Amino acid sequence: MAELLQPLPDPELRYRFIEIKLRLRPDLPEHLLCQIQWLNFSEYPGYYIWDKERNTNLPVEFIKNHWYYITRFDDEGDSYISHRDCIDPYSHNTGYWRITDLEHPEHVPEELPPVAGPSTLTVPRRHTETLESVDSLHSNPHQTQITIKKIKKTNTMNHKQNKLQTY
Repeated sequence: MAELLQPLPDPELRYRFIEIKLRLRPDLPEHLLCQIQWLNFSEYPGYYIWDKERNTNLPVEFIKNHWYYITRFDDEGDSYISHRDCIDPYSHNTGYWRITDLEHPEHVPEELPPVAGPSTLTVPRRHTETLESVDSLHSNPHQTQITIKKIKKTNTMNHKQNKLQTY
């Protein structure tokens, strides 16, 4: 895993270099890489991204949920980053965490747990205002006859309304 050897300074100090320790092997998921590749054939194995303008691979590292371009000075083999080297997520052919990845700063689980309490699902139903319950149909025969007549009348009215709407 890559790490900062000291904390990043205030973002106002955009050009202040901070030494980093690069990862020793490729260990990042594909969706985080996008066009970034691990290259072993260079003097400094690590992650690189192709730069069309310069026609070369540039070294990059993923630290603190961002890709950074790496700076190396000729007289040293150490690697550095600064705030100005930060690459915005999904820019310059880079990838980023999925929102469902635990590492994502704003992680959202794939499956949300069920919420206790009454359902908020509302399904429109016809005739619900005419039937109080199935038990009421059996306990009061007179009320059952009235309810059946209301249902028949409502069905007839709905059928006529539907016919008018189709023309």
